[in-house]
Amino acid sequence: MTIKKSALSHWSGNIKSGKGHINTESGALTNQPFGFNTRFEGQARHQP
Repeated sequence: MTIKKSALSHWSGNIKSGKGHINTESGALTNQPFGFNTRFEGQARHQP
């Protein structure tokens, strides 16, 4: 059995200083902010 899920994200700016938001189909993440520092540098996420 294959389970398929989807998510949408939006990114603004360049790779290092840009910021984005992600939304999941399940609603577990809604406008969750993310950026280079939270994804690759282990820093706490920045609240809008």
